[in-house]
Amino acid sequence: MNRGTFSAIAGIMAIVLLALTINASLVQNQESATFTRMQAAQSLALKTESAVRMLDKGIAMKLYEKMGSLPPCIAANVAQNDIETAANATLNEFAKQDKGSVTCTFTNIVFVPNPAILEVRAKLTCTQAVGSTMITAQRAVWYKKNPQTDSGACLVMDFFSGCREYPGPTTCP
Repeated sequence: MNRGTFSAIAGIMAIVLLALTINASLVQNQESATFTRMQAAQSLALKTESAVRMLDKGIAMKLYEKMGSLPPCIAANVAQNDIETAANATLNEFAKQDKGSVTCTFTNIVFVPNPAILEVRAKLTCTQAVGSTMITAQRAVWYKKNPQTDSGACLVMDFFSGCREYPGPTTCP
């Protein structure tokens, strides 16, 4: 084999090696970006769950505020507008605590007025930017609060768990 042929083969091998190195680097960058998005999606899911819990407390607090602390303890004084106001205030507080990286909206509200039980169903959508990609997490939420009287005072009970939510610290059976 002469020097020209050897040089040509070595040159081609160097180009192939360079192409493989570039390809491996691109694949690694894509995998890294995918992993980053997966981590962000997991983080957003946890933050969305935190928003669900904050909304639960915000709605219970609004019911307690509207029904008063003395009997008759009924949910009839709460209107859909009150729930929307409480939800917006709660989500604004959530955004402050999160330092604005996540934005959440409370939509498709179905408010079931009933003197005995406050029932709210809605969709919670939270979004977060990761680079140029927007990641979204959605949760259907259903809150059901039961006003009760105990020793002459009004209480807000969670219909599903049976936990007392207001007044005072949450206590569960």
